[in-house]
Amino acid sequence: MMDSEANPRKIGEQTLEPFSDGFNPSAFPSERRWTCKGKDHFWQATHQQIYRELASLEEHGYVERVPSPSHSTEKRFALTPEGCNVLSEWIMQPSEPGVLREDLLLKVRAGSLVPPEVLLIELRRRRALHAERLAVYRDIRERDFPDPQRLSYDQRLLYLPLLRGLMFEEENVAWCDTAIGLLQEGS
Repeated sequence: MMDSEANPRKIGEQTLEPFSDGFNPSAFPSERRWTCKGKDHFWQATHQQIYRELASLEEHGYVERVPSPSHSTEKRFALTPEGCNVLSEWIMQPSEPGVLREDLLLKVRAGSLVPPEVLLIELRRRRALHAERLAVYRDIRERDFPDPQRLSYDQRLLYLPLLRGLMFEEENVAWCDTAIGLLQEGS
């Protein structure tokens, strides 16, 4: 089985592009956080992290380099049969719910140490960030998944993480609105 340096979750993190023609991490934005076809709503990683994980997965025989469709120096990867087996085994295992780790909640909880306006400013700023991300996800849904009921099974597998991101951001906006309302009433 796999050691702690190369685990199935790491393979799953890399399965963001169809592996039929390989996966090319360098084709995506070189921002501080790495985004790929709507993946941003459930996982973030830098290019350095991606390449480090791919090197480990390659070392363990779970991915392999594949020829680039062009004469560029880009690195493309594909799952090996062993990688598919290990990833399939991991998918079949139960998963535990994630734990909410949100520094804003700690700041609100300890908010009596600062004037109310400090928290209100931060809540409004965070609301705007969540609303902005929500708008991006809605654009992706409209562009790529205009009629979810007509999607194939494989297309639904691509859509569902985006749907989770949409619902998450809708809830974040709603929570910020509620928190702002409650704190304005009490100040």
